Amino acid sequence: MHLPVPRGWTANVTFAGPERRHLFITAGDSVFVIKTKMQGR
Repeated sequence: MHLPVPRGWTANVTFAGPERRHLFITAGDSVFVIKTKMQGR
């Protein structure tokens, strides 16, 4: 799966939140959060 991020580069990606179902992406000067159906590891 490809998730487009509207910044020049992605620095970090991690799962967090309740049951690790939120994907946090840091890119450029921004932080993006995506709710997922699957649990992260």
